[in-house]
Amino acid sequence: MCIRDRYGDDILAVEAGGSAVYQLAYAPTVSGTSEGTVSFSSDDIGEFWYKLQMVATDAAPTTLTFQCEIGKVTTQEVVLQNPLDTECLMAVSSTNDVNYTVTPSTVLLRPGGSIVTTIGYTPSAIQTTQDSTISFSHPKAGTWVFKCSGSGFPPTTMDPVKCVGQVNTASSVSATFRNPFPVPRKFNVTLINDGGVFSVLQRKSLVQLAPFQHHQVPVSYFPTEIGEHHCILAVDAADQTEGAPLRWEFPLLGVAECYSTSGATKFVCKARKELRTIIPFPLAQLVGRASQEVLVPEITIDSNATYHKAASNSITVRLVDRRDDDDPETSEAADRMVYAEFVFSPLRPFTVSAELCLVRRGGGMWRFPVSLEAQAPEVDDVIDLEAAVNVVASASFQLYNVLPQARPYTAYFTPDSPQEFTVAPPRGTLPAMPRSTGAGAQGLTLTVNFASIQYGKTLVGTLIVDTEDMQWRYEVRGSLPKYKPPTNVQGKVVAGLSKAPASADAAKKRAARN
Repeated sequence: MCIRDRYGDDILAVEAGGSAVYQLAYAPTVSGTSEGTVSFSSDDIGEFWYKLQMVATDAAPTTLTFQCEIGKVTTQEVVLQNPLDTECLMAVSSTNDVNYTVTPSTVLLRPGGSIVTTIGYTPSAIQTTQDSTISFSHPKAGTWVFKCSGSGFPPTTMDPVKCVGQVNTASSVSATFRNPFPVPRKFNVTLINDGGVFSVLQRKSLVQLAPFQHHQVPVSYFPTEIGEHHCILAVDAADQTEGAPLRWEFPLLGVAECYSTSGATKFVCKARKELRTIIPFPLAQLVGRASQEVLVPEITIDSNATYHKAASNSITVRLVDRRDDDDPETSEAADRMVYAEFVFSPLRPFTVSAELCLVRRGGGMWRFPVSLEAQAPEVDDVIDLEAAVNVVASASFQLYNVLPQARPYTAYFTPDSPQEFTVAPPRGTLPAMPRSTGAGAQGLTLTVNFASIQYGKTLVGTLIVDTEDMQWRYEVRGSLPKYKPPTNVQGKVVAGLSKAPASADAAKKRAARN
Protein backbone atom coordinates (compact mmCIF):
# COMPACT_ATOMS: atom_id res chain seq x y z
CA MET A 1 0.00 0.00 0.00
CA CYS A 2 1.30 3.43 -0.92
CA ILE A 3 -1.07 6.36 -0.48
CA ARG A 4 0.78 9.68 -0.74
CA ASP A 5 2.37 9.86 2.73
CA ARG A 6 1.43 6.38 4.06
CA TYR A 7 3.28 3.20 3.27
CA GLY A 8 2.61 -0.44 4.24
CA ASP A 9 2.32 -4.04 2.97
CA ASP A 10 -0.73 -5.00 0.88
CA ILE A 11 -1.08 -8.45 2.52
CA LEU A 12 -1.06 -9.46 6.20
CA ALA A 13 -0.88 -13.18 7.03
CA VAL A 14 -2.37 -14.34 10.38
CA GLU A 15 -2.06 -17.93 11.59
CA ALA A 16 -5.15 -19.78 12.84
CA GLY A 17 -6.04 -18.59 16.33
CA GLY A 18 -3.04 -16.25 16.30
CA SER A 19 -2.30 -12.55 15.92
CA ALA A 20 -0.02 -10.37 13.82
CA VAL A 21 1.45 -6.87 13.91
CA TYR A 22 0.93 -4.60 10.92
CA GLN A 23 3.42 -1.78 10.39
CA LEU A 24 2.23 1.39 8.72
CA ALA A 25 4.75 4.11 7.93
CA TYR A 26 3.68 7.76 7.98
CA ALA A 27 6.00 10.17 6.16
CA PRO A 28 4.35 13.57 5.70
CA THR A 29 5.92 16.31 3.62
CA VAL A 30 3.92 19.23 5.04
CA SER A 31 2.75 19.99 8.56
CA GLY A 32 -0.92 19.75 9.63
CA THR A 33 -3.58 17.24 10.73
CA SER A 34 -5.43 14.74 8.61
CA GLU A 35 -7.61 11.62 8.92
CA GLY A 36 -7.60 8.30 7.17
CA THR A 37 -8.46 4.61 7.50
CA VAL A 38 -6.73 1.28 7.19
CA SER A 39 -8.85 -1.82 6.62
CA PHE A 40 -8.21 -5.59 6.65
CA SER A 41 -10.62 -7.81 4.71
CA SER A 42 -10.93 -11.58 4.31
CA ASP A 43 -13.51 -13.78 2.61
CA ASP A 44 -13.56 -16.03 5.68
CA ILE A 45 -13.70 -13.69 8.68
CA GLY A 46 -14.96 -10.43 7.13
CA GLU A 47 -13.49 -6.92 7.39
CA PHE A 48 -11.81 -4.91 10.15
CA TRP A 49 -10.97 -1.24 9.81
CA TYR A 50 -9.29 1.40 11.90
CA LYS A 51 -9.61 5.13 11.85
CA LEU A 52 -6.34 7.08 11.71
CA GLN A 53 -5.69 10.47 13.22
CA MET A 54 -2.46 11.83 11.72
CA VAL A 55 -0.60 14.89 12.97
CA ALA A 56 2.47 16.24 11.16
CA THR A 57 4.62 18.86 12.86
CA ASP A 58 7.27 21.09 11.38
CA ALA A 59 10.72 19.50 11.14
CA ALA A 60 13.35 20.90 13.43
CA PRO A 61 15.47 23.53 11.65
CA THR A 62 19.05 22.77 10.70
CA THR A 63 21.67 24.90 12.44
CA LEU A 64 24.53 26.36 10.43
CA THR A 65 27.44 28.24 12.01
CA PHE A 66 29.70 30.62 10.08
CA GLN A 67 32.94 32.40 10.95
CA CYS A 68 34.68 34.66 8.48
CA GLU A 69 37.18 37.52 8.19
CA ILE A 70 35.44 40.80 7.61
CA GLY A 71 35.82 41.66 3.94
CA LYS A 72 35.59 38.04 2.79
CA VAL A 73 32.79 35.51 2.16
CA THR A 74 32.40 32.00 3.53
CA THR A 75 29.90 29.44 2.25
CA GLN A 76 28.23 26.17 3.18
CA GLU A 77 26.34 23.76 0.91
CA VAL A 78 22.94 22.26 1.71
CA VAL A 79 21.09 19.52 -0.19
CA LEU A 80 17.35 19.59 -0.89
CA GLN A 81 15.64 16.31 -1.87
CA ASN A 82 12.33 16.33 -3.74
CA PRO A 83 10.01 13.67 -2.22
CA LEU A 84 7.45 14.03 -5.03
CA ASP A 85 7.30 12.81 -8.61
CA THR A 86 6.48 16.31 -9.84
CA GLU A 87 8.63 19.36 -10.44
CA CYS A 88 8.73 21.84 -7.55
CA LEU A 89 9.73 25.50 -7.69
CA MET A 90 10.81 26.38 -4.18
CA ALA A 91 10.06 29.72 -2.53
CA VAL A 92 13.25 31.06 -0.90
CA SER A 93 13.11 33.49 2.01
CA SER A 94 15.71 34.97 4.35
CA THR A 95 15.38 37.18 7.40
CA ASN A 96 18.79 38.76 6.74
CA ASP A 97 19.53 39.63 3.14
CA VAL A 98 22.43 41.91 4.09
CA ASN A 99 24.75 39.23 5.42
CA TYR A 100 23.38 36.04 3.84
CA THR A 101 22.87 34.98 0.24
CA VAL A 102 21.46 31.87 -1.45
CA THR A 103 22.89 30.53 -4.69
CA PRO A 104 21.19 29.82 -7.03
CA SER A 105 18.48 32.34 -6.30
CA THR A 106 15.93 30.19 -8.14
CA VAL A 107 15.71 26.68 -6.70
CA LEU A 108 13.95 24.18 -8.99
CA LEU A 109 13.62 20.58 -7.81
CA ARG A 110 13.27 17.95 -10.52
CA PRO A 111 10.85 15.05 -9.90
CA GLY A 112 12.45 12.77 -7.32
CA GLY A 113 15.73 14.64 -7.69
CA SER A 114 17.93 16.77 -5.50
CA ILE A 115 19.78 20.04 -5.76
CA VAL A 116 22.78 21.52 -3.98
CA THR A 117 22.36 25.13 -2.89
CA THR A 118 25.01 27.38 -1.38
CA ILE A 119 24.42 29.68 1.58
CA GLY A 120 26.99 32.47 1.81
CA TYR A 121 27.82 34.65 4.80
CA THR A 122 29.47 38.08 4.50
CA PRO A 123 30.14 39.68 7.90
CA SER A 124 29.50 43.38 8.41
CA ALA A 125 30.70 43.59 12.02
CA ILE A 126 33.51 42.21 14.17
CA GLN A 127 32.81 39.85 17.07
CA THR A 128 29.08 40.41 16.72
CA THR A 129 26.65 37.55 16.11
CA GLN A 130 24.57 37.98 12.93
CA ASP A 131 21.66 35.59 12.49
CA SER A 132 19.29 34.65 9.71
CA THR A 133 16.53 32.12 9.14
CA ILE A 134 16.58 30.82 5.58
CA SER A 135 13.71 28.65 4.35
CA PHE A 136 12.90 26.76 1.16
CA SER A 137 9.18 25.99 0.93
CA HIS A 138 6.64 24.43 -1.41
CA PRO A 139 2.92 23.75 -0.78
CA LYS A 140 3.31 20.02 -1.46
CA ALA A 141 7.02 19.23 -1.10
CA GLY A 142 7.28 20.82 2.35
CA THR A 143 9.64 23.28 4.01
CA TRP A 144 13.35 23.19 4.81
CA VAL A 145 14.48 25.68 7.47
CA PHE A 146 18.08 26.62 8.27
CA LYS A 147 19.02 28.65 11.32
CA CYS A 148 22.21 30.50 10.42
CA SER A 149 24.52 32.17 12.91
CA GLY A 150 27.70 33.98 11.86
CA SER A 151 30.35 36.21 13.31
CA GLY A 152 33.22 38.19 11.78
CA PHE A 153 36.78 38.65 12.96
CA PRO A 154 39.52 41.13 11.97
CA PRO A 155 40.96 40.95 8.44
CA THR A 156 44.33 39.50 7.54
CA THR A 157 45.55 38.66 4.04
CA MET A 158 43.19 38.94 1.07
CA ASP A 159 43.35 37.00 -2.17
CA PRO A 160 46.51 37.75 -4.18
CA VAL A 161 46.41 39.96 -7.26
CA LYS A 162 48.60 38.99 -10.21
CA CYS A 163 49.87 41.26 -12.96
CA VAL A 164 51.80 40.05 -16.01
CA GLY A 165 53.69 42.69 -17.98
CA GLN A 166 56.33 43.14 -20.63
CA VAL A 167 59.80 44.35 -19.71
CA ASN A 168 60.14 48.16 -19.96
CA THR A 169 56.41 48.44 -20.59
CA ALA A 170 53.79 49.72 -18.15
CA SER A 171 50.93 47.38 -17.28
CA SER A 172 48.11 47.84 -14.81
CA VAL A 173 45.86 45.74 -12.63
CA SER A 174 43.05 46.55 -10.20
CA ALA A 175 42.47 45.28 -6.67
CA THR A 176 38.82 45.32 -5.63
CA PHE A 177 38.06 46.45 -2.10
CA ARG A 178 34.58 46.61 -0.57
CA ASN A 179 33.52 48.64 2.44
CA PRO A 180 32.17 45.81 4.60
CA PHE A 181 30.38 48.08 7.08
CA PRO A 182 26.78 49.34 6.96
CA VAL A 183 27.97 52.93 7.48
CA PRO A 184 30.26 55.24 5.46
CA ARG A 185 33.95 54.77 6.29
CA LYS A 186 37.29 56.28 5.23
CA PHE A 187 40.24 54.15 4.16
CA ASN A 188 43.92 54.81 3.45
CA VAL A 189 45.54 53.05 0.48
CA THR A 190 49.33 52.54 0.50
CA LEU A 191 51.99 50.27 -1.00
CA ILE A 192 54.50 48.38 1.15
CA ASN A 193 57.87 47.39 -0.37
CA ASP A 194 56.92 48.37 -3.91
CA GLY A 195 60.46 47.67 -5.20
CA GLY A 196 60.28 50.65 -7.53
CA VAL A 197 58.10 48.75 -10.03
CA PHE A 198 54.63 49.19 -8.47
CA SER A 199 52.68 52.43 -7.98
CA VAL A 200 49.09 53.35 -7.12
CA LEU A 201 47.40 55.29 -9.92
CA GLN A 202 44.70 57.04 -7.88
CA ARG A 203 45.39 60.67 -6.93
CA LYS A 204 44.48 60.50 -3.23
CA SER A 205 45.46 57.84 -0.79
CA LEU A 206 42.43 58.57 1.43
CA VAL A 207 39.07 57.46 0.03
CA GLN A 208 35.60 57.55 1.55
CA LEU A 209 33.23 54.73 0.67
CA ALA A 210 29.50 54.43 1.14
CA PRO A 211 28.06 51.39 2.98
CA PHE A 212 29.01 48.18 1.14
CA GLN A 213 30.48 50.20 -1.76
CA HIS A 214 33.09 48.56 -4.01
CA HIS A 215 36.24 50.44 -4.93
CA GLN A 216 38.78 49.58 -7.62
CA VAL A 217 42.38 50.43 -6.66
CA PRO A 218 44.44 50.71 -9.89
CA VAL A 219 48.08 49.65 -9.62
CA SER A 220 50.76 50.20 -12.26
CA TYR A 221 53.51 47.63 -12.88
CA PHE A 222 56.67 48.67 -14.78
CA PRO A 223 59.40 45.98 -14.69
CA THR A 224 62.86 46.66 -16.04
CA GLU A 225 64.14 43.08 -16.16
CA ILE A 226 62.81 39.53 -16.38
CA GLY A 227 61.69 38.19 -13.02
CA GLU A 228 59.02 38.19 -10.32
CA HIS A 229 58.24 41.14 -8.09
CA HIS A 230 56.24 41.16 -4.87
CA CYS A 231 54.49 43.94 -3.04
CA ILE A 232 51.69 44.52 -0.49
CA LEU A 233 48.75 46.79 -1.19
CA ALA A 234 47.48 47.86 2.26
CA VAL A 235 44.01 49.29 2.92
CA ASP A 236 43.68 50.72 6.45
CA ALA A 237 40.52 51.92 8.15
CA ALA A 238 41.17 55.62 8.84
CA ASP A 239 38.69 55.91 11.72
CA GLN A 240 39.38 53.14 14.21
CA THR A 241 35.93 52.76 15.73
CA GLU A 242 36.54 49.07 16.50
CA GLY A 243 39.40 49.88 18.91
CA ALA A 244 42.10 47.83 17.20
CA PRO A 245 43.56 48.90 13.83
CA LEU A 246 42.00 47.24 10.79
CA ARG A 247 44.16 46.49 7.76
CA TRP A 248 43.38 44.54 4.61
CA GLU A 249 46.53 43.34 2.82
CA PHE A 250 46.42 42.42 -0.88
CA PRO A 251 49.58 40.56 -2.01
CA LEU A 252 50.65 41.84 -5.43
CA LEU A 253 52.59 39.50 -7.72
CA GLY A 254 54.21 40.99 -10.79
CA VAL A 255 55.55 38.66 -13.46
CA ALA A 256 57.84 40.26 -16.03
CA GLU A 257 58.02 38.47 -19.34
CA CYS A 258 59.35 39.02 -22.83
CA TYR A 259 57.19 38.15 -25.83
CA SER A 260 58.89 37.51 -29.13
CA THR A 261 57.47 39.63 -31.95
CA SER A 262 59.11 37.53 -34.65
CA GLY A 263 57.06 35.17 -36.76
CA ALA A 264 55.74 31.93 -35.36
CA THR A 265 57.93 28.85 -35.54
CA LYS A 266 55.97 26.42 -37.70
CA PHE A 267 55.97 22.65 -37.34
CA VAL A 268 54.41 20.60 -40.17
CA CYS A 269 54.11 16.84 -40.01
CA LYS A 270 51.83 14.11 -41.33
CA ALA A 271 49.63 12.48 -38.75
CA ARG A 272 51.12 9.29 -37.28
CA LYS A 273 54.61 10.38 -38.37
CA GLU A 274 57.31 12.01 -36.23
CA LEU A 275 59.17 15.27 -36.67
CA ARG A 276 62.27 15.83 -34.50
CA THR A 277 64.18 19.10 -34.73
CA ILE A 278 66.35 21.50 -32.69
CA ILE A 279 65.67 25.25 -32.92
CA PRO A 280 67.55 28.17 -31.29
CA PHE A 281 65.67 30.91 -29.40
CA PRO A 282 67.21 34.24 -28.32
CA LEU A 283 66.59 35.42 -24.73
CA ALA A 284 66.02 39.14 -25.13
CA GLN A 285 66.41 41.41 -22.07
CA LEU A 286 68.52 38.74 -20.36
CA VAL A 287 71.02 39.95 -17.78
CA GLY A 288 73.88 37.45 -17.78
CA ARG A 289 74.46 34.30 -19.81
CA ALA A 290 71.82 31.81 -20.93
CA SER A 291 73.94 28.90 -19.71
CA GLN A 292 73.66 30.26 -16.16
CA GLU A 293 69.88 30.33 -16.17
CA VAL A 294 67.63 27.48 -15.05
CA LEU A 295 64.74 27.42 -17.52
CA VAL A 296 61.74 25.11 -17.73
CA PRO A 297 60.26 24.78 -21.24
CA GLU A 298 56.49 24.48 -21.58
CA ILE A 299 54.17 24.26 -24.57
CA THR A 300 50.80 25.96 -24.09
CA ILE A 301 48.03 25.30 -26.62
CA ASP A 302 45.25 27.77 -27.31
CA SER A 303 42.48 26.65 -24.95
CA ASN A 304 39.81 27.41 -27.57
CA ALA A 305 41.51 25.35 -30.27
CA THR A 306 39.70 22.39 -31.80
CA TYR A 307 41.35 19.10 -30.81
CA HIS A 308 43.13 20.87 -27.94
CA LYS A 309 43.82 17.59 -26.15
CA ALA A 310 45.20 15.85 -29.24
CA ALA A 311 47.51 18.80 -29.93
CA SER A 312 48.72 18.92 -26.31
CA ASN A 313 49.62 15.22 -26.41
CA SER A 314 51.37 15.46 -29.76
CA ILE A 315 54.40 17.59 -28.90
CA THR A 316 57.18 17.51 -26.32
CA VAL A 317 60.08 19.89 -25.81
CA ARG A 318 63.34 19.88 -23.86
CA LEU A 319 66.36 22.16 -23.75
CA VAL A 320 69.66 20.88 -25.11
CA ASP A 321 73.21 22.21 -24.87
CA ARG A 322 74.62 23.18 -28.25
CA ARG A 323 77.32 25.57 -27.04
CA ASP A 324 80.95 25.19 -26.03
CA ASP A 325 81.53 27.26 -22.90
CA ASP A 326 85.33 26.96 -23.34
CA ASP A 327 85.26 28.52 -26.80
CA PRO A 328 86.70 32.06 -26.51
CA GLU A 329 85.08 32.96 -29.81
CA THR A 330 81.60 32.65 -28.34
CA SER A 331 79.72 35.82 -29.22
CA GLU A 332 77.49 37.88 -26.98
CA ALA A 333 74.47 36.89 -29.08
CA ALA A 334 75.32 33.21 -28.58
CA ASP A 335 75.52 33.80 -24.82
CA ARG A 336 71.84 34.71 -24.89
CA MET A 337 70.70 31.78 -27.03
CA VAL A 338 69.02 28.58 -25.88
CA TYR A 339 68.31 25.49 -27.97
CA ALA A 340 65.09 23.51 -27.74
CA GLU A 341 64.53 20.03 -29.13
CA PHE A 342 60.97 19.40 -30.29
CA VAL A 343 59.37 16.03 -30.97
CA PHE A 344 56.11 16.45 -32.90
CA SER A 345 54.18 13.19 -33.39
CA PRO A 346 50.46 13.90 -34.01
CA LEU A 347 47.87 11.12 -34.29
CA ARG A 348 45.25 13.10 -36.22
CA PRO A 349 45.11 16.19 -38.48
CA PHE A 350 44.76 19.64 -36.88
CA THR A 351 46.13 23.17 -37.04
CA VAL A 352 46.56 25.09 -33.80
CA SER A 353 48.39 28.10 -32.43
CA ALA A 354 50.63 27.58 -29.43
CA GLU A 355 53.41 29.17 -27.41
CA LEU A 356 56.78 28.01 -26.19
CA CYS A 357 57.19 29.37 -22.66
CA LEU A 358 60.66 29.37 -21.12
CA VAL A 359 59.92 29.80 -17.41
CA ARG A 360 62.79 31.18 -15.36
CA ARG A 361 63.41 29.65 -11.94
CA GLY A 362 63.76 33.09 -10.38
CA GLY A 363 60.49 34.24 -11.95
CA GLY A 364 59.44 35.60 -15.31
CA MET A 365 59.42 33.94 -18.68
CA TRP A 366 60.10 34.26 -22.39
CA ARG A 367 57.26 33.47 -24.78
CA PHE A 368 57.64 32.50 -28.44
CA PRO A 369 54.74 31.93 -30.87
CA VAL A 370 54.47 28.43 -32.34
CA SER A 371 52.22 26.94 -35.02
CA LEU A 372 51.43 23.23 -35.17
CA GLU A 373 50.07 21.73 -38.38
CA ALA A 374 49.29 18.02 -38.57
CA GLN A 375 48.43 16.97 -42.10
CA ALA A 376 46.21 14.10 -43.20
CA PRO A 377 47.77 10.69 -42.53
CA GLU A 378 48.58 8.12 -45.15
CA VAL A 379 45.90 5.60 -46.09
CA ASP A 380 45.58 2.80 -43.53
CA ASP A 381 44.15 0.25 -45.96
CA VAL A 382 42.43 -0.20 -49.31
CA ILE A 383 38.97 -1.78 -49.37
CA ASP A 384 37.88 -3.28 -52.74
CA LEU A 385 34.18 -3.94 -53.36
CA GLU A 386 32.52 -5.48 -56.45
CA ALA A 387 28.80 -5.21 -57.09
CA ALA A 388 26.59 -5.65 -60.13
CA VAL A 389 24.19 -2.86 -61.02
CA ASN A 390 21.39 -2.55 -58.40
CA VAL A 391 23.24 -4.92 -56.08
CA VAL A 392 24.82 -3.93 -52.72
CA ALA A 393 28.25 -5.27 -51.76
CA SER A 394 29.54 -4.96 -48.17
CA ALA A 395 32.76 -5.41 -46.23
CA SER A 396 33.22 -5.30 -42.46
CA PHE A 397 36.22 -4.80 -40.19
CA GLN A 398 36.85 -4.27 -36.48
CA LEU A 399 38.47 -1.23 -34.91
CA TYR A 400 39.77 -0.26 -31.45
CA ASN A 401 40.81 3.06 -30.02
CA VAL A 402 44.59 3.49 -29.89
CA LEU A 403 44.38 4.53 -26.22
CA PRO A 404 43.27 2.44 -23.22
CA GLN A 405 40.05 4.47 -22.96
CA ALA A 406 36.84 4.29 -24.96
CA ARG A 407 36.13 7.35 -27.12
CA PRO A 408 33.14 8.64 -29.14
CA TYR A 409 33.72 8.42 -32.88
CA THR A 410 32.22 9.54 -36.17
CA ALA A 411 32.62 7.64 -39.46
CA TYR A 412 31.95 9.33 -42.78
CA PHE A 413 33.04 9.60 -46.40
CA THR A 414 34.73 12.78 -47.56
CA PRO A 415 32.52 15.17 -49.60
CA ASP A 416 34.35 14.30 -52.84
CA SER A 417 33.52 10.59 -52.42
CA PRO A 418 30.80 9.04 -54.66
CA GLN A 419 27.36 8.74 -53.09
CA GLU A 420 27.34 5.01 -53.86
CA PHE A 421 29.45 4.48 -50.72
CA THR A 422 27.98 4.41 -47.18
CA VAL A 423 29.24 3.31 -43.75
CA ALA A 424 27.41 2.00 -40.69
CA PRO A 425 27.17 2.79 -37.86
CA PRO A 426 28.14 6.41 -38.59
CA ARG A 427 28.69 7.27 -34.90
CA GLY A 428 29.01 5.59 -31.52
CA THR A 429 31.71 4.63 -29.03
CA LEU A 430 35.03 3.12 -30.03
CA PRO A 431 36.13 0.55 -27.41
CA ALA A 432 39.47 0.86 -25.66
CA MET A 433 42.46 -1.05 -26.94
CA PRO A 434 42.48 -4.39 -25.07
CA ARG A 435 45.57 -5.62 -23.29
CA SER A 436 45.49 -8.74 -25.45
CA THR A 437 43.70 -9.54 -28.70
CA GLY A 438 42.91 -13.11 -27.73
CA ALA A 439 39.53 -14.77 -27.47
CA GLY A 440 36.81 -12.51 -26.14
CA ALA A 441 38.36 -9.24 -27.34
CA GLN A 442 35.67 -7.45 -29.32
CA GLY A 443 36.26 -4.27 -31.29
CA LEU A 444 33.78 -2.04 -33.05
CA THR A 445 32.48 -3.56 -36.28
CA LEU A 446 32.21 -1.06 -39.13
CA THR A 447 30.46 -2.04 -42.35
CA VAL A 448 31.22 -0.35 -45.68
CA ASN A 449 28.57 -0.64 -48.42
CA PHE A 450 28.81 -0.12 -52.18
CA ALA A 451 25.54 0.16 -54.14
CA SER A 452 26.29 0.24 -57.87
CA ILE A 453 23.66 2.15 -59.87
CA GLN A 454 25.26 2.40 -63.33
CA TYR A 455 27.89 0.96 -65.62
CA GLY A 456 31.18 2.80 -65.79
CA LYS A 457 34.66 3.08 -64.40
CA THR A 458 35.86 2.14 -60.93
CA LEU A 459 34.67 4.55 -58.20
CA VAL A 460 37.08 5.68 -55.47
CA GLY A 461 36.10 7.20 -52.10
CA THR A 462 37.82 8.09 -48.82
CA LEU A 463 36.42 6.77 -45.52
CA ILE A 464 37.31 8.73 -42.37
CA VAL A 465 36.96 7.42 -38.80
CA ASP A 466 37.44 10.29 -36.36
CA THR A 467 37.93 10.46 -32.60
CA GLU A 468 39.22 13.28 -30.44
CA ASP A 469 42.65 11.66 -30.35
CA MET A 470 43.02 9.74 -33.60
CA GLN A 471 42.00 9.57 -37.26
CA TRP A 472 41.93 6.56 -39.61
CA ARG A 473 41.69 6.89 -43.40
CA TYR A 474 40.67 4.14 -45.82
CA GLU A 475 40.61 4.16 -49.60
CA VAL A 476 37.44 2.41 -50.80
CA ARG A 477 37.18 1.20 -54.42
CA GLY A 478 33.92 0.11 -55.99
CA SER A 479 33.75 -1.65 -59.34
CA LEU A 480 31.53 -3.88 -61.47
CA PRO A 481 32.37 -7.60 -61.68
CA LYS A 482 34.68 -8.43 -64.61
CA TYR A 483 32.89 -10.01 -67.60
CA LYS A 484 33.86 -13.65 -68.13
CA PRO A 485 32.88 -15.18 -71.54
CA PRO A 486 31.56 -18.80 -71.60
CA THR A 487 34.08 -21.61 -72.12
CA ASN A 488 33.98 -25.14 -73.77
CA VAL A 489 31.56 -23.96 -76.54
CA GLN A 490 32.37 -24.75 -80.26
CA GLY A 491 31.28 -22.42 -83.07
CA LYS A 492 29.29 -23.72 -86.15
CA VAL A 493 29.02 -22.01 -89.57
CA VAL A 494 26.62 -23.25 -92.37
CA ALA A 495 27.62 -22.32 -96.00
CA GLY A 496 26.80 -23.60 -99.61
CA LEU A 497 23.68 -24.99 -101.32
CA SER A 498 21.49 -27.56 -99.78
CA LYS A 499 21.82 -31.11 -101.17
CA ALA A 500 18.29 -32.12 -100.25
CA PRO A 501 16.09 -33.59 -103.14
CA ALA A 502 13.90 -31.12 -105.01
CA SER A 503 10.27 -31.09 -104.24
CA ALA A 504 7.62 -32.52 -106.64
CA ASP A 505 6.51 -29.04 -107.74
CA ALA A 506 10.03 -28.10 -108.74
CA ALA A 507 10.35 -31.31 -110.87
CA LYS A 508 7.12 -30.52 -112.75
CA LYS A 509 8.37 -26.99 -113.55
CA ARG A 510 11.61 -28.34 -115.01
CA ALA A 511 9.69 -30.86 -117.16
CA ALA A 512 7.45 -28.11 -118.56
CA ARG A 513 10.44 -26.00 -119.55
CA ASN A 514 12.00 -28.93 -121.36
